[in-house]
Amino acid sequence: MEFNDVLYSRRSIRSFTSRKLSAAEITGLVDAAIQAPSACNMQSWHFYAVTDPEKKAQFKQVCSEWATTAPVIFVVCTDGEAIVSRFGERAKNLFILQDTAAALENLLLKAVDMGLGGCWMGAFNEDECRKILDIPDKYNIVAIVPVGEPAFMPPKRDRKPLADVLTVVGEAAADEPEKRPDDKKEPMTIRGVSAPDAIFNDVNFSHALFENINLDHAEFSNINMEGVRFSDINMTKTFFGGLNLSQSFFGCVDFNEAQFESPCFDNAVFKGCSMKNVTFEDCDMEGAVIKPKGKDTEIKL
Repeated sequence: MEFNDVLYSRRSIRSFTSRKLSAAEITGLVDAAIQAPSACNMQSWHFYAVTDPEKKAQFKQVCSEWATTAPVIFVVCTDGEAIVSRFGERAKNLFILQDTAAALENLLLKAVDMGLGGCWMGAFNEDECRKILDIPDKYNIVAIVPVGEPAFMPPKRDRKPLADVLTVVGEAAADEPEKRPDDKKEPMTIRGVSAPDAIFNDVNFSHALFENINLDHAEFSNINMEGVRFSDINMTKTFFGGLNLSQSFFGCVDFNEAQFESPCFDNAVFKGCSMKNVTFEDCDMEGAVIKPKGKDTEIKL
């Protein structure tokens, strides 16, 4: 990929397909990370790549549960004994953190270049992480980064205007600013993905398109799906809680044994869906129209 494509395509990925990463992919990510600049070239970093299923499962005690679905969880640590002994407190409080942060961003950008994605996590239980991986006291844990093939690509999130974040001291040449390749915001499109047992929390899927997707046993909580279109979707035994599905369209969707709690389906359209033995309880269905398959009659509520 071109650098600008990589740069502007990076997203924080929190849902992954079941594809495992090869040893070459894992080492390729870390090799990209260690090309980052570091204070005095002392390279004060150390990386743990966690692929063991039992170890990953224990990370439910360390950070958000969705992170355990990634094929690899990177734990990024400082290894700053040498530079701290040379420069003291400033190295301990600043240099080694700058080193690892630069390396971490390299890793995330390399992931995009490889068709992968990750998420920089700063909220985690450091003591539990240290215990699970038996991390020596000389390492400080800076971040946790789950990486894998994205189950979907979230839309670009807004950035502050450059005028709000840039102060130019002096004069700059008056040339045209470089056009960003991703300036035009497009609705999210998710096609041909199998994500059984996936967990989606606090995600905005507004006006996204889901097509030919397996979401068997998936769990959706606190999701905005206003204006979403679903086509050829398996949602068997899926759980939905706290959803906004107003003005959505559902075509050829299998909702067998799906569970919905407090969703909003205002003005949604269901066509060619399998909803056998569905129970509607305590639902506001004013104005709803039901046209049973194979029958000319329709039911208006």
